[in-house]
Amino acid sequence: SLTYAESSAFYECNNLENVYYKGTIIDWLNIEFESNSANPMTYASHFYVLDENNEWTELTKVEFDKNLTTIKNLALKNISSLKEVVIPKSVTSIGQSAFEGCISLESVYFEGTIEDWLNIEISIYGTSNPMIYAKHFYLLDENNNWYEPTEIVVPEGFTTIKQNIF
Repeated sequence: SLTYAESSAFYECNNLENVYYKGTIIDWLNIEFESNSANPMTYASHFYVLDENNEWTELTKVEFDKNLTTIKNLALKNISSLKEVVIPKSVTSIGQSAFEGCISLESVYFEGTIEDWLNIEISIYGTSNPMIYAKHFYLLDENNNWYEPTEIVVPEGFTTIKQNIF
């Protein structure tokens, strides 16, 4: 399966409207895009994957692999139908423009703690933080139930809250 797209692979494909990807979303997330013009979603408006019934459907939710440590540059760029992402505690960095153009993103579910979230290295280039678009941020409580924090206590020992973290 595809693992790398060189710079300008889709350069000036301005009429591109739809991308149909036959692999899994996990496969897509493993592609390394060398530049904006290497990712067809720089130009397209709609991203489709095959559902469990082998039907094309627009992507609305992404659950990242539980062992993922890095959300790559341009990973979900311009997937405007995306409404929810579930990010595992294992994620330690989010690459450049990873969530750029995800204008329908409503909810981010993070499987770690506030301290884990504060420790994620989020690129300051492009729209890397999903919280730029999302209206809701959820964490897991001690019983593994999702809740939306109404207050945030910065853990002891933190001296800086990084740019673009919330």
